[in-house]
Amino acid sequence: RSARYAFFERARLHFGADVVALGHTRDDQAETFLLRLLRGAGAKGLAAMHPRRGAFIRPLLDCRRRDLLAYLESRRIPYAIDESNADPGIPRNRVRAELLPLLEHRFNPSIVDVLADEAEVAREEWLWMGESARQAAGRICRQRGRSWLIDAEELGRLPAALGRLVVHGVMGEVAPGLTVPFAHVEAALRLGRGEGVPFDAPGQRVERVGGDLVLTGSPEGTVGRPVVERGLDSNFFHY
Repeated sequence: RSARYAFFERARLHFGADVVALGHTRDDQAETFLLRLLRGAGAKGLAAMHPRRGAFIRPLLDCRRRDLLAYLESRRIPYAIDESNADPGIPRNRVRAELLPLLEHRFNPSIVDVLADEAEVAREEWLWMGESARQAAGRICRQRGRSWLIDAEELGRLPAALGRLVVHGVMGEVAPGLTVPFAHVEAALRLGRGEGVPFDAPGQRVERVGGDLVLTGSPEGTVGRPVVERGLDSNFFHY
């Protein structure tokens, strides 16, 4: 996936294009929703694929795969199918070949549309939640060198869901690119309430210092990724 998107970006720059249009369909969206659900995603993950992310657009997200193929065949337009799509060892392929047909035949013949609609609902909810969390973080968080400090008292006043998003977002800033497990977010919230002990999370150390919950990025040369000094207006709660 990373190699593919890197190639698309090189091609876009080479041709001086504004955007790259990808061919994901409504079926792909339903598959992504199921994959994220099985992995335990929240609203951000269940939002699945967005119609636009930077220079990449998905104009066919409302089109069913069968309708797209019928259109191409009716006009004798050639298309390619990646041979890896037949590999059952790839989770998405198992969802496509086994799980979705089962759900469609045994539970709901419109399951693809139902799941795609759920992804849209989750996306709209995440846009609202993400922006609310970014604003809250701007009020109660501050950066000092390799550390982010969160006012523990103010954090405790936030609704549980909003506080969880703030902590998750800050932990993601401290160690960009690393996965932040739900259990570590919950442990950080407990520490903010004065419960538990300091611990190591992916790419960072989490501890309570005075009135602050402090998250410190791993220094250069250690396991994990170092914090990058930047403000909350960069990629904080990026969606």
